[in-house]
Amino acid sequence: MRYVCIAMEALDQLLMACHCQSINLFVESFLKMVAKLLESEKPDLQILGTNSFVKFANIEEDTPSYHRSYDFFVSRFSEMCHSSHDDLDVRTKIRMSGIKGLQGVVRKTVNDELQANIWDPQHMDKIVPSLLYNLQHTEEAESRSPSPLQTTEKEKESPAELSERCLRELLGRAAYGNIKNAIKPVMIGREHQLASRWQKTSLLVCIDGMFGIRNPFALIFPPSHLDNHSLWEPKTFAVRCFKIIMYSIQPQHSHLVIQQLLGHLDGNSKSAATVRAGIVEVLSEAAVIAASGSVGPTVLEVFNTLLRQLRLSIDYALTGSYDCAISGGTKIIKEHEERMFQEAVIKTTGSFASTLPTYQRSEVMLFIMSKVPLPSLHHPLDTGRAGENRNRLTQIMLLKSLLQVSTGFQCSNMLTALPSSFLDRLLSAMLMEDSEIRLFVLQILISFIDRHGNKHKFQTISTLSDISVLKLKVDKCSRQDTVFMKKNSQQLYRHMYLTCKEESNGRAHYEALYCLLALTSIELANEEVVVDLIRLVLAMQ
Repeated sequence: MRYVCIAMEALDQLLMACHCQSINLFVESFLKMVAKLLESEKPDLQILGTNSFVKFANIEEDTPSYHRSYDFFVSRFSEMCHSSHDDLDVRTKIRMSGIKGLQGVVRKTVNDELQANIWDPQHMDKIVPSLLYNLQHTEEAESRSPSPLQTTEKEKESPAELSERCLRELLGRAAYGNIKNAIKPVMIGREHQLASRWQKTSLLVCIDGMFGIRNPFALIFPPSHLDNHSLWEPKTFAVRCFKIIMYSIQPQHSHLVIQQLLGHLDGNSKSAATVRAGIVEVLSEAAVIAASGSVGPTVLEVFNTLLRQLRLSIDYALTGSYDCAISGGTKIIKEHEERMFQEAVIKTTGSFASTLPTYQRSEVMLFIMSKVPLPSLHHPLDTGRAGENRNRLTQIMLLKSLLQVSTGFQCSNMLTALPSSFLDRLLSAMLMEDSEIRLFVLQILISFIDRHGNKHKFQTISTLSDISVLKLKVDKCSRQDTVFMKKNSQQLYRHMYLTCKEESNGRAHYEALYCLLALTSIELANEEVVVDLIRLVLAMQ
């Protein structure tokens, strides 16, 4: 052992002394020695070999090698990242060495176009899951630790911290065309489903001993880390992974991650509701981090995917089967889990919309409203009792999504915020028999009209002799708003009046109507509007 250390020290010094022009003549022999050390069963020799490789990786070469291959090092370092050595300290050292080795491979190859492309799936499918494994493993250990204050100086450099730093560095170097290959191993699996059951790395030792496989990692550790280890539920680790991804990649590439997640959601359309909900929650977190407007060129496709998943979930809950054509499917579908998923989709719809500029947000609202099935506007409706239930649930979920998108929407021009094609559909839903749907429509109208944040001051019906105590924020009615009221006021008043007459109204409906009338008088009122509102209120009474 001592002689090996002396020999490697000599090789290291020779390597450091080599001039850039002649280093290629020496490197092949050097890497063969490092490979021999990494193949050893002795942890000390593996660590020694890794340290030598890291020194080599930090050397900048002027003349590239056309034939040098790092495939063995990627596989071996990945295997070391999954060490299951009996001794905890030795296991930690081996894993740390594996992570450092992968970091060295990335640094050596990532910017050299003439080297083997480290971004190829065959490499990413090993590197990324190895880093995630150490993140996940140490996270579980930390959850059992008594207090972060008790962490010693020695423990501060943990495999989790090192792998997170390495992952951030890897993603930060990823160009536009490489993002997909770097993200894919995090979530999309291509291996057999048995791998999802093999979560303990002690199997590495068993397979190695039984079959003499040098790199069992390539056999049992599939590229899909979150899928095969059921880490979408609970979603804590998945959210952490994608926060690292979103903060590490270049901001202009954020929409690529969003598209990858959306595609993965579509690919898991028939997975358990808890899994789909986990993916959607991660989407929601990623949308908040993404820069404004970086959802990409296909904004409506994002919302189309979410709404499609919402409709599928409604079908699953009604039929009890993932094959919506028949009932009584082989998988048990829990209705409350589907409801949780639906709420997650609605929340995510709002998160996405909040990152968009005003003009795109308006388009999204028009798009959502166009999907609401309404009988009076030649929209295709499902027939029969089951069809009626499906129509009602679809209407409610889409209107809830629209309410999420409209919350906080600021638009100075009501003509553009509420165009006729949108307003006609919305007001027709205001007269439906279902009281819950009517309430959602009233709340949506309130969100549109309230542009100065006054609605919370009219949440309960009250009579005030001095309105100044409310400290309302009021601006003079603009010319565009005046034109809007001249065009649409009578239609709006008529629907308010007819809604007020519905016998199935509850207290919430009258409070919403009171709020809508008050906000209309503040936001959109000129002399003519005030007179009309007084007539409307008298007619209601």
